Amino acid sequence: MTHPNPEQQWKMAPVEPTQEMLEAAYLPNAYRKDSRTIYRAMIDATPPAPAEPQAVGHVFTMEALTPGGGMKCHAALHRDLPSGTLLYLAPPPQQPAQGWQDIATVSEGNLVVVYWEDPTDPANPERYDFDYLEDGTWMNHHDRYEHMLIAGAHGLKEKAPYTHWMALGKPGINFALGTEPAQGQDAKEPERFVVLKASGSRYAYVNDTLLGKTVKRYDILRGGWINAELHAARLNRDVAMTAAQGDVVQGGGK
Repeated sequence: MTHPNPEQQWKMAPVEPTQEMLEAAYLPNAYRKDSRTIYRAMIDATPPAPAEPQAVGHVFTMEALTPGGGMKCHAALHRDLPSGTLLYLAPPPQQPAQGWQDIATVSEGNLVVVYWEDPTDPANPERYDFDYLEDGTWMNHHDRYEHMLIAGAHGLKEKAPYTHWMALGKPGINFALGTEPAQGQDAKEPERFVVLKASGSRYAYVNDTLLGKTVKRYDILRGGWINAELHAARLNRDVAMTAAQGDVVQGGGK
């Protein structure tokens, strides 16, 4: 920040001195320098302060993007983005590894398919089962001997013979936007959004561009978000009901 006296100016510096700052402190004949000179040399070597982010726009989001959410539009601030930004669905979450995996990699709290080989049956050693790991104990093996003990006794933990596991699930479509869909499948289009400018007059018209054509103009509140909920019903009527169609909408405030 500026100060009438240049000697009293403040400068943002990292909490931990950088290597450049430390090297700047080792001045020639430093023992002849006063501490103020050495300190100023270090401050002069500080890296540029990070620029403060400035909000240039706001985005209305749809609850449809939330798992289990409906199509109701809500007046919630999603993130600051320039007006006119095109938003797309994020790629689907990374799917768990398919196929058999080492039993040491299994996580607790999920029912999985387990595999092991029975040494007492050399002709057909393969064994499969469903089991559930909780608190370091496989439920099936824990239950097999628990009923043989007196009430309240737990006995020693039995080591399960499992060597591999595989996650349960059904085959599903797994492709991200911008990639070629699988044979015989239609690529899912992005959800529809309206982007609002945060500055300017209290109300502003926002052009919705659908496939390059202006299809509707919205008279929507800009600026303070305290009254934005008043417009949720309008957005719900004019925007959210079309979100399922997979339209791409670009908003540009005038």
